[in-house]
Amino acid sequence: MPNFSQATLKFTQAPLSQPQVADKAIITLFVRTDGDFDISASNILVNSRFPNIKTEYRLWWRSQQAFKLGDIKIITLSTTTECALLLDHPSNTNKPTYDSLKKLSQYAQLNKSSIHIKKPSDPIKFQELSQIVSDLFLGKGINVWIYE
Repeated sequence: MPNFSQATLKFTQAPLSQPQVADKAIITLFVRTDGDFDISASNILVNSRFPNIKTEYRLWWRSQQAFKLGDIKIITLSTTTECALLLDHPSNTNKPTYDSLKKLSQYAQLNKSSIHIKKPSDPIKFQELSQIVSDLFLGKGINVWIYE
C-alpha cells in the first residue's frame, strides 16, 4: 500500500503510456470538446497501448452526457491503471483545467492513486500546471509523475 502522508513530485523521460509505479496509477489526458482525440501526440501514444481509450472518448463525445469543459471521465485500463480524460480546450482560460484537475484530485485521493501527466511544452502552461499540482495533489498527499 503506497504511503500518501508525504507526496512526491517526480519527473521522468519514460513514455506516459507506461506509468512508473507499482501501485494504482491514473494516466491523465487532456481531450478537446470537438471530438478530435488525435490532436495530441501523447493521446495517440497512450491509445496505441490502450486502444479502448479513444473508443471510450468517442462514445462520451457522441453522448454529450457530462461532457462540458471541466468534466472528467475515468476509464479502467487494468487492475492498477486507469485513464482520466479531462475536457479542456487550448483556447480557454485556466478555469476549465483547474476544475477538471480538482475533480481528478478528489478521485485520486479517494482511490489512493498516483497521477501521471505529460509536461506541457509551453513554459507558461507548465508554470500554471505546477501551481495546480502543488495545490491540488501534493497538498493532499497525492504523488505526481510528470512525463517529459
